[in-house]
Amino acid sequence: MKRLANERKYVEDMIKSKTLNVNRPGKDINSLIKYLYEQNPKITKQELIELVNKFLLEIVQDEKAVKRWQVSIREYVDTFMSYANNFKGLSHVEKISITRSELERIKELKNERLEYVAFALLVYLKVQNEITGRHDNVHCPSGEEHVKMIKKITGLRTTVTKTALAMKELQNLGYTENGIGGAVSCKLNYVDNEDEVVIEVRDFDVESIGVYYYWYIHGGRLIYCQECGKLVLSQSKTYPEKYCKKCAKESAQEDRKI
Repeated sequence: MKRLANERKYVEDMIKSKTLNVNRPGKDINSLIKYLYEQNPKITKQELIELVNKFLLEIVQDEKAVKRWQVSIREYVDTFMSYANNFKGLSHVEKISITRSELERIKELKNERLEYVAFALLVYLKVQNEITGRHDNVHCPSGEEHVKMIKKITGLRTTVTKTALAMKELQNLGYTENGIGGAVSCKLNYVDNEDEVVIEVRDFDVESIGVYYYWYIHGGRLIYCQECGKLVLSQSKTYPEKYCKKCAKESAQEDRKI
């Protein structure tokens, strides 16, 4: 979701930290190629390849490893350059707004799983609208990959199948309906962009988005962990948390060692 909402910042952070997702390096390399092209639309294929290689070498410090990636890198560059003339730039969504009436409609579900799925659908829709420049209530979860994304955005311990069933239940309750394209498109019936803004989602990490809805329901203060930077909810009035649960536990263990 972070890449979808703000791919430009994602790449800038990747370059600054000199990191690469080793589990899915292809996606990061493709994002890097688009970023390099955006910086210099007159760049050639060979120049793109050389810059990608330079970045990878800085990360892995292994020329042989970089050489083993050459076939894939050339394929990535060739594929991108084949549609580069139609490239409209990396996504750059800084925030999306959720209104009171939208949140109240979601809360009326009185079912945690359905509420978080409805909130995730709304966030996903508004991010897509910001990227495309549209501001309507048509959301297109075209297939399992998008349902997987909705599952991640909810922050719930659930499955893709249960998420899909929840989306179907929302349709049965009238919160969504099939739109153009039948099963691959649905229309959200609880969108109200004109009402008072209650939440501004600025952190598009999939682990953070559900925290916004939890904050709306339970109150408290949204803060960032001083150790890992993760968005967390502080509900203590006397001793506001400084860390997420994981970092707080690790910090306590270090204190005991001392």
